[in-house]
Amino acid sequence: MNMQFAAAIAVCAGSFGLAQATDLIFDIDGISNGNVLDDGYGDRVTALVDGDFRYGAAGGFTPNIVVDYRGVGGNELSWWDQGYNALQGVIYNEPEGANGFEVEFTADSGWLVSLDSFDLGNFGGPETIGISVVDGVGNVLFEDAAFGLEAASGSSGNIALTGVQAQSLTLRIDTTGLGGSSDNIGLDNIVFSQVVPSPGAGGLLLAAGVLVGRRRR
Repeated sequence: MNMQFAAAIAVCAGSFGLAQATDLIFDIDGISNGNVLDDGYGDRVTALVDGDFRYGAAGGFTPNIVVDYRGVGGNELSWWDQGYNALQGVIYNEPEGANGFEVEFTADSGWLVSLDSFDLGNFGGPETIGISVVDGVGNVLFEDAAFGLEAASGSSGNIALTGVQAQSLTLRIDTTGLGGSSDNIGLDNIVFSQVVPSPGAGGLLLAAGVLVGRRRR
């Protein structure tokens, strides 16, 4: 990632108001292995339990954020209970040979979403995947093109982020080239926050945008 851009984002993050966070643990009553994930999971969270949906405690809730899930190509994502390292309840893209999947976070007007951390699990042998986070206009805010995952008997992977914020964020998991093992990659424990920009934050965001523009010339 462009380190100057990362520094600018971090400065902006310091000017935002107190964050309210949600942890998507994918604990859903009545769901079975291979079932399609309900796309309403994670939308406008206001409690740890919302009908069949259960969430982790991460310091608050996110009533002004909507979450959408999709596989590359537009198919829905599926759910599995265990076997992805030690993770419990993960989402994955079912078609073998798929090139990946995405989770998109969209904040209401006047709010920003911050992606804080997430876990990745593996159901098979060691694999290398790509991970990226982009904002609503396509700026890459985080990227690891060769993230190594241990075999299912090993430890899951964790990504912790700082200052990755925008009104819209998309987390992309790239499984290109994994062939029949593409559905062995699972995602869990997504912690995200909603924040309100403090006075003056707009100017810092503008400065960050100018910095990116200058860097790309």
